[in-house]
Amino acid sequence: MGRNHAKALAALSGKLDTVTLAAAFDPDPAARDHAEALGLALTDDLAQALSGAQAAVVASPTSTHAQVLQAVGASGAACFS
Repeated sequence: MGRNHAKALAALSGKLDTVTLAAAFDPDPAARDHAEALGLALTDDLAQALSGAQAAVVASPTSTHAQVLQAVGASGAACFS
């Protein structure tokens, strides 16, 4: 699911000045190829991915969703889930 969100946001960032896809968080190193194909920095550090973010899309597995949402909320970024 996260790959589809990233692909859609990457397409928007090329069309809208107000959207910039800056980073992706995924603890799975297998996600690196997909992130690189989108020109995206991939990190396994959620705090680093949220640093400076104004908004975040959360598309994590159900088992991690609450933890990631709490981190986004604590960062002050708007959250889309």
